[in-house]
Amino acid sequence: MARHLLRARLGIAVMAMLLSQSPGLARASADPHPPEDMEEVQVLAARLKLSEMRAELVRTEDDFYAHLNELMDDPEMRVTCRREAPIGTHILKRVCEPQYIATARAAYARDMLNGIATASLGGSFVPPTEPGVAIGAGEFSYSRKVSELMKSDPTLRDLAQRRESLGVLFRAAQKARFKGGKIFSMD
Repeated sequence: MARHLLRARLGIAVMAMLLSQSPGLARASADPHPPEDMEEVQVLAARLKLSEMRAELVRTEDDFYAHLNELMDDPEMRVTCRREAPIGTHILKRVCEPQYIATARAAYARDMLNGIATASLGGSFVPPTEPGVAIGAGEFSYSRKVSELMKSDPTLRDLAQRRESLGVLFRAAQKARFKGGKIFSMD
């Protein structure tokens, strides 16, 4: 009696590609009664390095934001990405945010400096409104607009799903790498 056995050792990118093109593939080995004449299939591929996976994730994210920005009619809602070091560290982190956040921070800094300058000339210092108020006001509009665009644009939706899938696979690879486990096991 021949047994059906699918043993796949796929690299992260190959697995993501296959799953995105054929959602039923993940359930292929779940059949409890496989045909008798099936042979063992073994698929081999090289594993990608975490740096390569991260680069693919960033490329997908950049594609998503580029397409989103094409669809946005308000320049304040367009997203830009940059690398910055959070306060207290020199380790760069990728930050993507809509323009209205940068505008609110710039207005706060400008108003703070103007207030300090006024106080130094003998006037009274009135602290400006925190940027969180302006950011919170824009967040509702931004979320609503992105939600509408995701519903109406299949390309944007596909890019978001691809980004999410790659993120899940990347976090799994990180976890496996740093805990010394296997990335995939479909036995």
